[in-house]
Parts: sequence; structure tokens; C-alpha cells
Amino acid sequence: MKIFDVLEKKSDIFGKKLLEASAGTGKTFAIEHLFARLLLEKDDFTIEQILVVTFTKAATKELKYRIRKNLGIAAEILKGKNVDKSINFNYLNSYINKKEKITKLQDAIDLFETAQIFTIHSFCFKALKEFAFEANIHLDINEEDDFGYIKKIIYDYLRYFIDLEKYSSEQIEILVNKNKDIDTLVFKIFQNLDKDFKVKNLNNFSNLLDDFNKNIKNFEKVDKDFEINNFENVSKNFKKKIKFTKQDYLFQLETLLKIVNSREASSQDFKNLLKTKLSIFEFLDEKNKKIKADDSQLSSFLQKAKNLLHPIIKEATDYKLLFYRLCIDISKKVDTYLETNELFTFDKILQKMQKATKTRAFKEKLSNRYKAVIIDEFQDTDKVQFDIFNTLFLTNPTTQAFYLIGDPKQSIYSFRKADLYTYLDAVKKIDEINYLDTNYRSTKSLIDSLNALLSDDFSKNWLKLPSIKKDLKYLPIKAGLDKAFDFQDNLASIHFFISEGNRIKKKWPTSEMEKKFFAYIRDEIVKLKEEQNFSDKSFAILIKDRYQAERLKSFLENFSIKAVTFKETSLKNSIALKAMIDFFEACIKPHDLSKVKLALLGPFINLQLQDLKDIDDKKFSKFLEKFYFFKSILIKKNLSIFFSHFFSTAFTDRTILENIASKKDENFYLELIYLIEIMLKDKSLHFNQILAFFDELKSLDDEDEKLKILKNASDGAQILTTFMSKGLEYDVVFAIGLASQNIESISNDLQEIDAEKMRQFYVAITRAKYRIYLPISIDLKEKIIQEGTCSVMEYYLSNILDGKTINKQNLLQKLDILKDKNLLSYSFVDDISFLAKKGFDKAPILKQSDIFTKSFQSRSIYSFSALSSDKNILKDEKKISKNIPIGPKVGELFHKILENILKKQSFFKEDIFFQIHDLIKDSILQPYEENINIIINNILKAPLANFCLKDVDFENIKPEVEFLFSFKNNYMKGFIDLVFEYNSKFYLIDWKSNFLGEDEKDYDKKNIENEMMHHNYYMQAAIYTKSLKRHIESLKKDFKKAFGGAFYIFLRGQNFSKDVGIYHFFPDLKILDKINLNNKNICLDR
Repeated sequence: MKIFDVLEKKSDIFGKKLLEASAGTGKTFAIEHLFARLLLEKDDFTIEQILVVTFTKAATKELKYRIRKNLGIAAEILKGKNVDKSINFNYLNSYINKKEKITKLQDAIDLFETAQIFTIHSFCFKALKEFAFEANIHLDINEEDDFGYIKKIIYDYLRYFIDLEKYSSEQIEILVNKNKDIDTLVFKIFQNLDKDFKVKNLNNFSNLLDDFNKNIKNFEKVDKDFEINNFENVSKNFKKKIKFTKQDYLFQLETLLKIVNSREASSQDFKNLLKTKLSIFEFLDEKNKKIKADDSQLSSFLQKAKNLLHPIIKEATDYKLLFYRLCIDISKKVDTYLETNELFTFDKILQKMQKATKTRAFKEKLSNRYKAVIIDEFQDTDKVQFDIFNTLFLTNPTTQAFYLIGDPKQSIYSFRKADLYTYLDAVKKIDEINYLDTNYRSTKSLIDSLNALLSDDFSKNWLKLPSIKKDLKYLPIKAGLDKAFDFQDNLASIHFFISEGNRIKKKWPTSEMEKKFFAYIRDEIVKLKEEQNFSDKSFAILIKDRYQAERLKSFLENFSIKAVTFKETSLKNSIALKAMIDFFEACIKPHDLSKVKLALLGPFINLQLQDLKDIDDKKFSKFLEKFYFFKSILIKKNLSIFFSHFFSTAFTDRTILENIASKKDENFYLELIYLIEIMLKDKSLHFNQILAFFDELKSLDDEDEKLKILKNASDGAQILTTFMSKGLEYDVVFAIGLASQNIESISNDLQEIDAEKMRQFYVAITRAKYRIYLPISIDLKEKIIQEGTCSVMEYYLSNILDGKTINKQNLLQKLDILKDKNLLSYSFVDDISFLAKKGFDKAPILKQSDIFTKSFQSRSIYSFSALSSDKNILKDEKKISKNIPIGPKVGELFHKILENILKKQSFFKEDIFFQIHDLIKDSILQPYEENINIIINNILKAPLANFCLKDVDFENIKPEVEFLFSFKNNYMKGFIDLVFEYNSKFYLIDWKSNFLGEDEKDYDKKNIENEMMHHNYYMQAAIYTKSLKRHIESLKKDFKKAFGGAFYIFLRGQNFSKDVGIYHFFPDLKILDKINLNNKNICLDR
């Protein structure tokens, strides 16, 4: 392997080469100079004959910018105008003042729009479209994002086309529950559509039911009482399971006995067993046996059922097998749809391109067009992509320069189908292997520490390649920066911060340990800001996921440390897009006064509704003049001139730009700028096409690349994932996400999953310029590290310790090897305080005040629950319902469901279904899911006067409104279930889960009024209304006109119809005057 120096004229740049570029070694720098050298060293090379391919749009944009900029610098040097004497590009020396070379570079700059720099998909798309005849494609294909319409196909399949012979609703439930939401499941299916899962038998629901019934034939009739007694005796020998009770197991046993004795399981019987997963046999597993168990044995029936029936239920409820089968079925559906509709996704474009390269005419046309080819980020390729490049260029004798550039240590995108083994196979076909050996990112002390940490001596065979039973070798790199950085704090450039705990729950590290990590990061940031003058944006914190990001961000901001997260959002539902559409519609159709008024009320002009109502004709005509002026610009000029007038125009006392600035909304500003950039890029966008352009944007899927905005313009500590950090650099990095365990993967190849974790480890530790902080979570119970789900750090440590567990003493001894050489350091964080505000805790000197005395009247805080007796509640709990259970837990769950739905701000049936499903899972309401769905959906459509909740804007809905106000020299507090405003009137709602009876008539007005009196709900409503009255009056509104009344909704009535169980009234506030706070029977809520 040769060292490659692109600046050295003696370095031969022609031929078929691999260039391995470790992190920070200047890969993009090498590409930009390679491009310039190819133009200068071959007289017959033009800018259109050099192909550069990379793998993301962002990388394409950066390459275009860097290559063009470098051509400009090179041209200036050749003209003898090198102002910066520190720039010394040796390969240019022989060309200085040579006119033909200066002209060639200048031509390349002038014609840079024709530069062939693409993503892999854009390159293939362009080639197929240009040479459609040679490729045998007779379609007008479009370059679209796959995920858009494929996502719709997947959703439609799950909703409408899923074969109920193959999947039961219980199996679909397992798939959904294993993911955070339906969107996550859909995205995972999308990612795995083309995968070969290498599973021989994937039995569907009907097959498994048949197998189950065949095995039942092997059973004799069973004595129910004997089996239940046997279970009662044996169960004492087994440890309790958290999620299940003895009653659950008895129910399963009785169900199983009934099925066996009937000699056949119906479809519904089998579904019922799937719901339970026959967890009785997990409970009766030998591994779950108590240490001091007696000699009681399982009955022969239970043993037989455990061996013959339980495995079938396990297979039927196995998430991975269900997921594999679903992906295979949906993949067939997608292929059929694409073929029928003659559509191409990104993957299909690649497959079509691969096929086209086997056509002689197409191959000749394309391969002869380019004389030099540079493939960037090659470690992220796959077999199809490499086959395209290999066929077109690598095996083509007319290709004079062919470069594969990448770093196998940074291959971390297997979830995007990147295949490291394709990279390794390609290496065998290359004439010459080169590498970049000098890091220009990090200080020498950090480079020395990294080389020591990753060396064979310390981390032997850490870069594993399981499929070929080999490992990648880490080549030490040199430091290109002479400058050192002295932190003056006795910590090395690599510092481990360690927490200890007992691994009991699934979450690891525990929440307590995570908070200690957060507190340590906080203290280090404050220390370095004070002692070394770092700013917040000098720090990057690499996290596991967005949930950890939000927790960390909130924690840091409590201590005045500004933190920002990378957020990729869609322009589609943005305020900026809506505002721009309204404004352009007014400009294009100024005769339509309704559109003009919408634009005037929008954020660009920001006219208030009352001001618009009061406006006189003269002033309104002046507004119209401005819109007609904008229309004339759109017709006669172009968008650039339109936007220059747009920002400087004033409809009121402020310009549009000043109105935008006054919002102080960074997101709105970024969305607006991004939208304008998209519009200006489209050179064909003229007056007649503008509204169609907006329609097209609105029709795109939220996930469409064209709509994505990466928001991170704030100055603060950067919080992002390891994947997002690739290619970026920061002064100081805390890689806290490396300590978090992974979720269970759907992949069978756990060894490959863990091997990729080591490459993630490498990416994370090479982001820092001066210091990297690495977390370690030590499990004091020393449980075995689990393949697939272990954290990145756990896998790395188990590898260097040559074991399946992490022993504290062995670990410290290992770390001490490098610590003694000052190459790393470590500290424990377990004594750290969550509350300590290091750097903010300088206590002021307090002066003792003069002694004084003053007496205060004692005041208490009351609530409705404190003022009402609990006797009636006890009576209610004795009632029995045949349908939904009775009790306070049921009421709490109903309230939680409604609160969540209203806070999530989505009334779509699917969203409601999944929220209900998640909230009642493993609760007493789980068997009544269908009833709960009916009730909740009816509530949202229930007639409230002349409207329903679905008619109310989300911004006017406030669930769980807390109040506190003074009352009779004391205080009154509480929560109103729901307050909302509709048509300028305020309403309150209270949800009641009271059981009034089994029939619809039990929830009529008379029975509800009796219940209201019985539980003193009129007093409760008066308290709530008194609180709302104070709020309404604080808004300077007339309470009598603005209050629309209270709705007490008896939820069980909604099970019959959306019209049942609703009680609307205006509470009498005089009731409150009758409350006697001195009554001894009143419970005080102090």
C-alpha cells in the first residue's frame, strides 16, 4: 500500500487505483486537486469528461463548491497572483504563467455548470434518460424519491390488502407493538424490501393453525380439575413474572384444556392463544425455577403441550419471522405495482442501469464519454452499484484514470444497503492501492492516543469481518498539525467517564446512570468554557437517538448551556410555504379580494383582523396597487427582481423583511429562505407556472428530498447521532450514545451487526480536534454481553478484554496500560450531583437582616376531591359491569387516552387506534379495545350544541388545564379535563367514566342529573367555571357572552351512540358561597 500525495507532481495520477482515506486525512482535498491535475496534465481532457460520483446530495453540493473554488485558486496561482504564501501546490509550479493552462482552467470555471458531479442515482437517471433508446427504455422516467409512493403502497397493503388467511390481527398487533409507531414499522419494511432473509420456512396463520390442530390429535381427553390442581401445586416452585398473574396462567390453562378436549381449535381459539403467547410455559420453564423448589413435577399433559403446542404459538408470535414474511409479501406487491404503472424507484433505476450496461450500444455510448472516473465514499456502495462502475469503466481500456475512494473503517450504513464486502472484493480488481496517512483534523496528542487505543497491541482484531472470518487492519496515521493544546486539567486527549450500576431493567445504562453522564458532561462543558474560553458550539455530543437528544438538551438548558439538535424537517407543512402560497395567489389574482385579505393577514404583512375590518376604501386600494405592482414584475421580469422588491416593500409602517425579523422565529426564517432557494433554482418558473409549482410541492410526500430542510443554524453545543456526525469535526466531543444498548435487530446476522458497531466506534472517536470523552457503563452483576443488542462500548470492551462480560478490575487494569503512558485517562462519575451548577454556583454574600416579627394567617389549598366525600366512590366500586370494568384505574386510563389524543393533535382513526392500543396494552382495558375505540371516536364526533370536537382548531384546544386561585382566604386548585374555544366562546369538558347501567336509557338526562347530584358534580363544575371565568375576564372579555357552558360527558354512554351521555349546562357559581371550609368532615388537600 503506497502513500498518496496529490500535491506532489511525481505522484502518478493515471491508472486504476484505490485511495483509502482514514478520518481527517483530507479525502475531499485530494479529490479537488486530483480534478485540477487531470485537467492540467492531459491536454485532451475537458471538464465534461471527468465523472465524479458520491452518495448524498449534500456531498455532491460540497464537492462542486470545493472543486470549483480550487480551480479558481489554481488559476490565480498560474497567473502569478498567489496572495496567500502559505499555499504551496507543487504540481502547479511547472505551469505558472503558461497561457494555455491558465485558459484551460478558466474555461473549466466558466463552464463549471457542465461538470459531471452527481449522486449515484442522479448519474444513472441522467444516463438512462439520455440513452433511453440504447438502454431499451421506452418510458419518460422521472427522478423521484423512492420512499414517497412506496410508503403509500406499504400503508395501503397494511390497511386494505393484507391477507387475513396469512396474518391474524393479533400478529399485526405484535408487529406494530414492537415499533414506536406505524410510521417506524413502514420505514423498516421499506428498508428491508429487497433483502434475502435466508429463512427456509415461513408459515402463515392458516398453516400454523393446521399444524396446531394436527398436534392436538396426539392428546387424549384431559381431566380439567386434575390439571388445575397439578398447576396449583407446581406453580409454587417457579418465580413470578412481572407482566402476568397466576389468574392469567389459569385462564390460559383452562382455554388450552377446553381446546384439547374439543379435539380442535377454531380460528378464534387460536387467536386467543396468540394474545397470551401461552406465557404459562415461559413461567414453567426450568430456567425460571426457584432454587429451593420441591419435587413436584409437571403433569404429562403440560409436558406434552409444552413440547407440541407451545413451539407453534412461539413461531406464530415471533416478531422476526412475522416481519420477514410481511416484507416478502409487500415486496411482491411493490414490484407488481411498479411494473404495472411503469414506475422506477431509486433501486429500480439502479437495477435498470445494471441491466442496460450489459447492452453493447448503451455501454459504448456511456463508457466512451468519460476519460476519468472518481467514485467517492466507496465504502457505502453495494454489489449493483459496483457492477455498474466495473462494467462501464474499470474493465474499459479507454478509461485513463479510475479512482475508488473511501474508508472501510467508516462503513456504517448497512441499513441503507451499503455492503463492505463489495468494497473488499473491488480492491482485488484494482491495479494499485494507495492511502492517505496524515490527519489534518486533530492534535498530535489526540492522534497518538488514537493510534495507541486502536493498535493491535491494545485492541487486537477489533475490526472484525465475520462473513469471511478475517479482520481489517488499522494503519496508524501521522499528525499533520504541529500545534498542541494544553487543557491544564490532568485529563488525556482520550478520557473515559465511568458509571456503575446493576443491570436489572431492559434500559441500559439505567436512567440514574444516564443522568450522571449528563451531569458530568455539563460540568466539563462549564469548566472548559471558563478555563479555555470554548464557546457552546465548540462541543458535540453524540447521542443514541432523538429521545436521548431531547432529554440531554432539556438537562443542559436547565444549567444555561445552550444546546441545539440537528433536525431534518419537511417544508410541506411549514408556515412559510402556506404564507408564500397566500402571498403569490394575491399577487397573481389581485382581483380576488378574498385572496388579497388572506395575504394581508399573513405573517409577511401581519395586519390584524380588526384593522382589516376597520380599513377604509382608500387605504385598501393602496394595498391593491402593491399587489398589482408585484403582478407586473412577475409578468415582465423574473423571480430574482420580485424577491428584491418583496423584502423591501412596506404595506404598513414596517417592511416585509422587518415583519419577518419581528417574529423572532428561526424556523420560519430558515423555511422561507429554503423555499426561495428552490424557487430561484427553477429557471423555467414564470408567471403562469408558479401556482402549479406550489401544487406540485404540496403533492410531494413529506419524506421527499426536495422538501427536506436541515435546521441547525443556532450557536450551541451540537447534539447529533454518530451517523449524522460523519464527515464533521468539533473541538471537543462527548460520545455518550456509545454506551446505550441497541434495540433488538430484525436481522439474523448478529455478528455483522456487532462488527458494524466497531466501525461506528471509529467514526465517533475521530470527530474531535482536541479531546474525545468516552462513556463506560459497568454492570456490577457482570451479566453476559448479548449479541446484537449490546452497546457499541460494551462490544468494544468485551473484545479488548477477551470475554463475554466486563469485569471492573480487569477493565481498569487494561485501561491503566495506556493511562500510565498518559495516552488516556478515566474517572468515575457516580458521586456527581445532578443539581450542582458548577460554574454557576458562586453564592452571594448574604447580610443578616434586622430581626422582625410578623404573624400570618394560615391558609390551606383545597380541591374538589378534598371537598367531596369518598363514600359514593366506594359504593360505585361495588357495581358490576358486564362490559367495560369499573374502578378508578379505568377512569385514569380513559383520561390518559383522551389527553394523549388531544395533545398529539391528530384525529385520524389510525393514529387514534394506535394510541389507544399502546396505552391500554397489558391493562385491565386491553380485552375491551374495540369498545374503547368506539367510545373515543364517538366522543370526537359527539354533537356539542351545533358543532363537535373535530370542528375545533387544535390551537384552541387545551387539555388538562391546571388552575389555582384564592378562595375564602384560602386557595382552590385543580385540573380541568379540557378547555377549548370555538366561534369566540369558551367551553369546558369533564370526562366521566361512571357506570350508570348496561342500557342506553341508563344514560338519559334524568339519570345523568341524578348522578351529578349524587357525586356533587355541580359543585365541581362551579369550581372549574369560577377558574375559567377569571381567565376569560383577564382577556378583557364579557364572561356571560364569552362562556358557552360546561359539558359533562359520561363516556360509557358513548358506547351506544355519539348522542348518548352528553350533559350540557351553565354551572351556578352561587353554589360556591355555600361551601363551608370549617366543616370537620372535609378532607384538606394541603
